[in-house]
Amino acid sequence: MRTKQPNQDAIAWYTPAHREDNLILAISDGHGAPRYLRSHKGAKLAVKLALEILQEFAADQEAAAELATLPDHADGRLPRTLVRSWQSAVRHDLAAHPFTPAEQLIWDEQQRKQEDDPMRAYGATLLAALITPRYLLLLQLGDGDILIVDSAGRVGRPPMPQDPRLIANQTTSLCGPTAWQDMRAYFQPFTARPPALVMLATDGYSNSFADEQGFTAAASDILDAIRSLGSHQTRVQLPGWLRATSKAGSGDDISVGLAYSVYRV
Repeated sequence: MRTKQPNQDAIAWYTPAHREDNLILAISDGHGAPRYLRSHKGAKLAVKLALEILQEFAADQEAAAELATLPDHADGRLPRTLVRSWQSAVRHDLAAHPFTPAEQLIWDEQQRKQEDDPMRAYGATLLAALITPRYLLLLQLGDGDILIVDSAGRVGRPPMPQDPRLIANQTTSLCGPTAWQDMRAYFQPFTARPPALVMLATDGYSNSFADEQGFTAAASDILDAIRSLGSHQTRVQLPGWLRATSKAGSGDDISVGLAYSVYRV
């Protein structure tokens, strides 16, 4: 990163041992500005809780076997649970680890700017995906990008509502007063095969391209790389590709999560 600040991103994934065709993937981007002085912690808490809560969600829905109820659930109780769990975890962390003297000096300066809620120090975004043989569930709060690539290499974005507030460096956040209402959800039942690739990326990735076409082409190129080089070799080379992309583009941290399907149409 050009500013020489620590990486504020966090990424985590989970595949249950008894269901290797299920995958949960989560990425969070800590805001990084001075007033978000613990956003790296906020990002780590976000991905940890997303994995835990989506595991419970998948298990409950698997037992009920009622896919028809998933859209309403995903658009209501699930965002509430995620946001409330994150905010509770942040308050617990603050109680267990109060601001250090150096952090307090920074925070006191922010209070003069009316930043009076210490929870804001942990501000972060969240992208999460739950992929099963039967459906795809996506959640997004704040900026970042989710791309879906089919088996022919065609790339698209999930039809989630656009948030007009996500412009320039402005973003909604887990620390916001209306966070659960700001979370967008998308549910897609599978009638045939799942997508060939689902990509989650922090905003530093798309911001490194001159246009949307260049960004979506990168997702198609990654699918080609997985098919030609294999998933392991692609994983080894991906950090270098992302560093080069950032250096030539936004200069921001880039974190990318990939869910690849071995199925072919």
